[in-house]
Amino acid sequence: MNLILFSFAATLCGIVLVLILPLRLKKNAALTTVILSGILNFTAAFTALKYGSTELLIHCSFPFGTVPLRIDSLAAFFIIVINITIITGCWYGFYYMKMFTSRTKDPVHWVSFLFLQASMTAVCVMQNVLAFLFCWEIMTVACFLLVTYEHEKRQTLRAGINYFIQSHICVLLLITGFIWVSGTAGSMDMRQIMEHARAHSATISPWPFIILFTGFAFKAGFVPLHTWLPWAHPAAPAHVSGVMSGVIIKMGIFGIFRVLPLCQGNVLAMGRLILILSTATALYGVMVAIVQHNLKRLLAYHSIENIGIIGMGLGLGLMGTGMGNGTVAMAGYCGALLHTLNHSLFKSLLFYATGSVYRKTHTVIIEELGGIMKYMPFTAGLFLMPALAITGLPPLNGFVSEFLIYSSMYTGLTSGELPVSMIMLCCIFGLVMVGGLAFLCFTKAFGIVFLGIPRSPLPEECSEVENMALVPQIAVLCLIVCIGLFPAPFVRLVSIPASAILDNAAMAGVQPPSTWLMHSLSMAGIVLLLMTALMLSVRRLAAGRSSRRQSPVWGCGYTGGSPKIQYTATSFVQTYTSIASPLLKVHSERPVLKGMFPETGSFHTHAYDKVEEILVDRNMQRLGRLMNVFGFLQNGLIQYYILYGVIFITAILAFTFRQTIFSFIMSFLALG
Repeated sequence: MNLILFSFAATLCGIVLVLILPLRLKKNAALTTVILSGILNFTAAFTALKYGSTELLIHCSFPFGTVPLRIDSLAAFFIIVINITIITGCWYGFYYMKMFTSRTKDPVHWVSFLFLQASMTAVCVMQNVLAFLFCWEIMTVACFLLVTYEHEKRQTLRAGINYFIQSHICVLLLITGFIWVSGTAGSMDMRQIMEHARAHSATISPWPFIILFTGFAFKAGFVPLHTWLPWAHPAAPAHVSGVMSGVIIKMGIFGIFRVLPLCQGNVLAMGRLILILSTATALYGVMVAIVQHNLKRLLAYHSIENIGIIGMGLGLGLMGTGMGNGTVAMAGYCGALLHTLNHSLFKSLLFYATGSVYRKTHTVIIEELGGIMKYMPFTAGLFLMPALAITGLPPLNGFVSEFLIYSSMYTGLTSGELPVSMIMLCCIFGLVMVGGLAFLCFTKAFGIVFLGIPRSPLPEECSEVENMALVPQIAVLCLIVCIGLFPAPFVRLVSIPASAILDNAAMAGVQPPSTWLMHSLSMAGIVLLLMTALMLSVRRLAAGRSSRRQSPVWGCGYTGGSPKIQYTATSFVQTYTSIASPLLKVHSERPVLKGMFPETGSFHTHAYDKVEEILVDRNMQRLGRLMNVFGFLQNGLIQYYILYGVIFITAILAFTFRQTIFSFIMSFLALG
């Protein structure tokens, strides 16, 4: 635990250095501090996982009182996930920020980055409710400052304010839920609150857990509480988007895992509800992602999809607990935790690769790109590999965690009652659809952006990024491949916090899921890749001995080579859009073409989130109409404003001396 305190001290020193050093050295100090703090946090987390949880009590003055700092297995796992992405994000951001000519905002940016790392780590170890909420608020403010780096852009500022408002709805729900459970347990220590919930499982109300789950679901991005996320990701710098998607939204997942002991009573029903909600979240996220034209917005909706997959594992864990089936519960929790790590890796890498494309082309609009692979081959590969991982293909890491979730559902399919089996069957079908639609989406994204020929003129500087900017991306890619090829140690890693969640008499002795089958499938994928590479090598050797003849590729009668004859992002998914149109909101602008040979013509489509339109836009319009009713109060006349003040003061005095006034009136009436 002392290492965590040293990490916080290093962060404070780093913040001071960033503020006092010259402008050119600020980001060097920030990167050094992030790496040093990350190493200290890694050491503390692995020590806790190996030797058991550690605890430190800090006695503070009002309002916190005694603040326990505990690194249990759950906190240790999330500290590892957080610091992997924070380090790679800061390293990549070191080079990404070169594209901004104005450096006056850099001190605030790097200080916010350091505060973000420290606050997320503190959220994991804080066991006092007030201290937890205080660190949560610091995390929210730091993220807001990072998102609004380009605050001079109206769209960026709007996205940041949207995030800030919805994050504080989350905070209000958390405050309400924690006040409820703290008052019931008579303590602000989270461990004592959870022990009280277990001891009074028969009488505890389910509403505190529902309120806290809703609050954390805002941060995680569960549908329909996701509407801030597709706006914030495209607005933020690429390395901030990678950190947001990789770990910031995962703090909502951490919070849900932290308050799981409050879910007492009908655990099976709560697990069903979370499983169904998560399946709907995953399906909706990937369905809306397919029709997006902004590459970062597309990735943002895939974050919603993967939060749904994590939630499916969490719901399966609760259902397994409710059924008394430890195998279902263990596989579900392990799948959820491992997918938390996996998503932080491949989604952050996708955002880094997208940031590299933006640095060189100054756009992330898919329709304006094309042929980037010829200019940025390494970036294309660094986008392709996590794109394959996110679809769940072996031998990459996404396959391993999704396999655990599948195995949990298949086990529950044969061991539960008919309603449970039907839910499992529907969710299996839903997860299969998610994988297929994700494959379609990333086939479109990679094919349109990196293959073919440019659809618009590219800048002259369109070339590969610096080698040092590729280093953190290659490090993340190595982890992605390593988890896919050697899943056993990583499954054992996540089984430690999963076993702690299942730490009760009914689930005693539950073993981690077997990894031999997923390892065999990963090896089969490697063999297939090696055979393909061997065949290509033999073909190249055979072709090398013969003379080569080069000629233009057959252009289907179109010899002009115009980029307009290529597939666009819209036309690539046109069939899907027509099928899924009842669930989507896609606005089309079709031109009126006159004559046999019209001179001009264009076709535009715009995708919008139907849930956001129904739940946010329409309610905001209603609120606006309601507030307009009171518009007469703001009339610009000083006389009226003085009158409002007099009325307010009179009302306050009347309320304060209401008993005296009431007694006087009664005496007056009695005398009359």
